[in-house]
Amino acid sequence: MRFAKFFSFKYLIALTLLFCIGILFLFPEVAYARPGGGHSYSGGSSGGNGGNGGGIIVFEMLFRLFFLLPPFLQIALIISIIIAVIWYHLNHQGGDKQVDNYIQSSGMDAYRFQQNQMANQAKQQKIDALIRKDPAFSEILFLDFAHSLYHKFYSSINTKNSRSVQPFLSENIKLFMRSDMAKTSPRTEVVVANIQISDIITTSEQIKIVVDFQSNYSTLYNEKNYRHILKERWVLVRNIETVSTSPEGLRDLACPNCGAPNDFNDAGVCGNCNTLIEAGEMNWMLDKIVVQEHQHYRAETLGTYAPEVGNNAPTIIDPYLKEKGARFIALHHLQNPAAYWESFMENVVEATFQTMYQAWSERDNWKSVRHLLSDRLYEANAFWIHLYQEKNYFNRLENITLEHIEPARITIDNNYESITVRIFAAAIDYTEDKNGRLIGGNKRTPRRFTEYWTFIRKIGVEKPESEFDTAQCPNCGAPADKMSDTSVCGYCGTKTNQGDFSWVLSNIAQDEAYQG
Repeated sequence: MRFAKFFSFKYLIALTLLFCIGILFLFPEVAYARPGGGHSYSGGSSGGNGGNGGGIIVFEMLFRLFFLLPPFLQIALIISIIIAVIWYHLNHQGGDKQVDNYIQSSGMDAYRFQQNQMANQAKQQKIDALIRKDPAFSEILFLDFAHSLYHKFYSSINTKNSRSVQPFLSENIKLFMRSDMAKTSPRTEVVVANIQISDIITTSEQIKIVVDFQSNYSTLYNEKNYRHILKERWVLVRNIETVSTSPEGLRDLACPNCGAPNDFNDAGVCGNCNTLIEAGEMNWMLDKIVVQEHQHYRAETLGTYAPEVGNNAPTIIDPYLKEKGARFIALHHLQNPAAYWESFMENVVEATFQTMYQAWSERDNWKSVRHLLSDRLYEANAFWIHLYQEKNYFNRLENITLEHIEPARITIDNNYESITVRIFAAAIDYTEDKNGRLIGGNKRTPRRFTEYWTFIRKIGVEKPESEFDTAQCPNCGAPADKMSDTSVCGYCGTKTNQGDFSWVLSNIAQDEAYQG
């Protein structure tokens, strides 16, 4: 009888413990997959409710050890777990903290902020000096060029298309493309998540621009598809006397002599003007690649995402924001800058935010925001949309709230102007399959996050922000329901997402990646 009572007591305790631990297991550490964030660019851990073999083994060990404890310790442990679960819920409800809490930083955040400010000031001075020497230089156009080169470089390794990038590569990089490692590792589905200028170095003979990339691509190994997550630093170089080519030449990796589309032979001779294009003499060339981080995982499992990092860090504000802001006000003859800023935030930033997140959540309606996003931003997120469609998963974003917006940076050159803001937002963020089964996330608790959004526009465009309409072609005003995959309006035949007519969202950077 005593044995039966003892067994019942043990059985009751075991069930209680199992229940409490089970509650904790209902909160998977999956980092959410909203557009622009959480897509495996910085690693993270696999999430969702798929079985984690290591977790099960650990749980089994703890379960066995539990029965070796005296009864009073078992009871104390159960009470502690229940208190921990209650504490977890009370401190992870979301939506009850003030926005001001975001800017309370730790010592490390403050150190990172100070270092970024100093680096940003030095970098901006170098960019301004380069523009004074080369008035046609544009940071926005240069990043378009770097992105295009990055994509074509990896996509063309060990293919016949490799000659299209030959005039833009140093001899060392060409050697890498011919190496055995390159031949055995074809890259596909190349996606650039974030790209920023890190530094500019000027010597007596060359100008070097250091560019940081966050990206990923797929490789096939033993008939299995792997996804690679990278942080890379590229060094692009050109002759000190070379000046920038036309905007079209930068975007399309065109011949820097005649502007024709990239049609080069193996020697680097343009097929249109028959000019030998020597790397670094007429345009930028890739001279060095440094891989800073490299992870990989099996691509069959969708659900490896990076956690939110940097929510509590102070906003990285360009030291020249006030000066550039005054120049922006003068350029556009703004009589009431405060009213303009309010209109920009409401009619451009918030409207784009809500429209894009709604389209992402609906999954199959992503094309409806084609005209609002730059090519690289649209394509990067379209890749993940495609994966969700293959798995028949939906990343749901509900109760989307844009809580606060802070200005961070303004740039102005002879071609483009840009405004970077930091957004503070929250959303119910979870992923489910077609049957409504929860794959990852939480259907009740809002997830809070911050990001840096950069909007670009051509110099000379004066369309009032109050006329910004996410549902219309920015050129002809027709409904934006016939946009092509390249953002060409089906009504007026115009490419709409290069800032020629209105603001375009060019980049979304996570807090841990943004350098200013």
